[in-house]
Amino acid sequence: MSVEDLVLNLQQCGLVEMAKICEEEGLDGTFLNDLTTDELKEEFHLNSLQSKKMEKIKNGWRPLRKGTITIKS
Repeated sequence: MSVEDLVLNLQQCGLVEMAKICEEEGLDGTFLNDLTTDELKEEFHLNSLQSKKMEKIKNGWRPLRKGTITIKS
């Protein structure tokens, strides 16, 4: 995932400060995916909820918004 796509996804998931850091530092999805939960918490100063969101985002989760269509396979 590109830096731009990652920033957009993080913003949509409510992780705006994290998105800013990723944009400023040029971090892409591959870089972020390689970080452990503890590294994410420490480096991005995430609280427990933000950390849980990040783990779910890594596994494909995105917030369901009104009017969003989901396709189950």
